[in-house]
Amino acid sequence: MNLASNGNVSLVSRWFLRPGAEEAGWAALLELAEAVFVNEPDTLTYLVHAPLIDHWRLQSLPPVGPLSVEFYEVYRDAQAFLNHVNGEVFQWFLKTYGSLFVASNGRPYTTVEFMTARAGFSRPGVTAAPDRAAGEVRGHSGATSRSGAGDRA
Repeated sequence: MNLASNGNVSLVSRWFLRPGAEEAGWAALLELAEAVFVNEPDTLTYLVHAPLIDHWRLQSLPPVGPLSVEFYEVYRDAQAFLNHVNGEVFQWFLKTYGSLFVASNGRPYTTVEFMTARAGFSRPGVTAAPDRAAGEVRGHSGATSRSGAGDRA
């Protein structure tokens, strides 16, 4: 399986929630992911992860703190990534919720590693948050929505 020529751009990025902002931060990140899903069709994968720190048999080295946020993203191409970071959804998120994250120079402090796939797969039907698979997709005022049994107020 040769994935090198598909043109997709992948990345991992780490952000850090401010102490005391965990609940609001995770709610904001859910809103961001849903708005990206609805409004950015060239964002192929957008997964936001919390560290798994309470399973004694699975330990990260170096240890990861509970305030870390790990993004795994795949874009159709480099332009799709640029459209995301410069686009309405992400800029709205930064303006509205950026203060919930550890900052540097007035913006959330992040680390980013860009990657290109060389081998592997992604199984269809696997979701990052199965309890939110059906439900209202909420985002900024420009987002459309879909509704289902899992709607939240």
